[in-house]
Amino acid sequence: MMKTLLLVFLGLSSTGVLALPKGEQDKISTEISPEISTEKEEKGAIETCNEAMANNGLNYTSFWHGAAHGIHSIGLEEIQHFFELDAPEHNRIPVVNANLSSEQTILFNAPLRGYDTDFKTMALKVMAFFMLHDKPDFYQQGLNTLEKISHQYHMHEIYAAAAPIYKKMKEDPPTDPDLCPCVNDVTANGILTEMVHIAKSLKYLARQPRAKQIPHRFHNPLDMEMISYPFPTRRQQSVLISEER
Repeated sequence: MMKTLLLVFLGLSSTGVLALPKGEQDKISTEISPEISTEKEEKGAIETCNEAMANNGLNYTSFWHGAAHGIHSIGLEEIQHFFELDAPEHNRIPVVNANLSSEQTILFNAPLRGYDTDFKTMALKVMAFFMLHDKPDFYQQGLNTLEKISHQYHMHEIYAAAAPIYKKMKEDPPTDPDLCPCVNDVTANGILTEMVHIAKSLKYLARQPRAKQIPHRFHNPLDMEMISYPFPTRRQQSVLISEER
């Protein structure tokens, strides 16, 4: 149930190619997803999930995007800090492998990162971890250490906003029997496919030209877009200044 609620609340809060080997996809589907009854198979899994998610305030056609973005870089320490203090290492929450040179693109359990326990705040734990482990094929290619840390802090904003939603859903969990199978089937609902796309974009970001960018002061931290936008032209700057006045 923890995984179902985690994916559901991340889908709610975030929505504001390398292919996985067939054997791994089958393994995930078999391990995570309960079988759908023969009657529902005849009806069609997609139609069933469309209805189930719509009945619970979720959009099945975009759920995979928000959920994959929300969990792609989460570690076990962050799950324990924001959501479940006793979350186990075998948590069945897929994440992108931070080692971009590894042949295993996706890890099928959010790993224990090894954050320094001498620090009391999650911010310093993350900063120390990234500074100690950073190298070209770590986490995201083409970015410096500070940019990688900033991205993880951006993810923490999402976790912090999602935590109250998770708590409420844990206290009053969904009763729809069709919801859990649809959310947990990360192969059929597109979460794993999107996770692999994210992994590819992180691995090959260095090959993409970088536009001159500045932070956008009105940026919503829950937005799934990049944290910065292209530098505005002189005319655009004058329009922004006049609007502020």
